[in-house]
Amino acid sequence: MAYLLELFKKAKSDNELCIGFEVQIIGNEKCAIAGHRGLYSLSDAEVVIRRKKGFVCIRGEGLKLENADEGEIILCGTIFEVCFISEL
Repeated sequence: MAYLLELFKKAKSDNELCIGFEVQIIGNEKCAIAGHRGLYSLSDAEVVIRRKKGFVCIRGEGLKLENADEGEIILCGTIFEVCFISEL
């Protein structure tokens, strides 16, 4: 339980970095990113997406853009990892 409280405190202090940004992972085959600021880089093994402060990196295999617009980016392929990066 103490671990969850520490995690909540950390998330609350970093909350301003994630306002309006959302990542949904559906199984390990689809990922939807809302509130993005555009695509930074794209390959079949790694996709980097800009957010208000920093980037989100999705690593996997056979990654492809299924849909991309101002509101949401949808990726399909086998997803291994999603990580948030403050700067590149």
